Amino acid sequence: MSRRVIIFDDDKDILEVTSVILRKRDYNVKTVTNLKNFMKEILDYGPDVILMDLRIPEIGGKKATIILKNDAYTQKIPVILFTAHNNGKENLISYTGADEVLFKPFSIKALVGKIEKVI
Repeated sequence: MSRRVIIFDDDKDILEVTSVILRKRDYNVKTVTNLKNFMKEILDYGPDVILMDLRIPEIGGKKATIILKNDAYTQKIPVILFTAHNNGKENLISYTGADEVLFKPFSIKALVGKIEKVI
């Protein structure tokens, strides 16, 4: 059975590349370019892991992750934050409750390794 990944990022190139990489490794992938209905998207899709851009428009990845980690239905779903800014991994994890941080640009090995680590 394939694992489900949902990716929230407003960069369509990141979404495309990441989707191709993960689909070749037998992951089911859903991509979303905004956070307007992120809770509904997650609850409807039922992902095994969430990849969340830190600076995605609307409320941003930090706030969305905090909401996810404080909700009884989504708190156990691993969240990996994407960011191009080295804001300090430990600070981001501590502040948001995220399970991992992946700094952009990232390698295929780093992406797959982070996902395998949290699932």
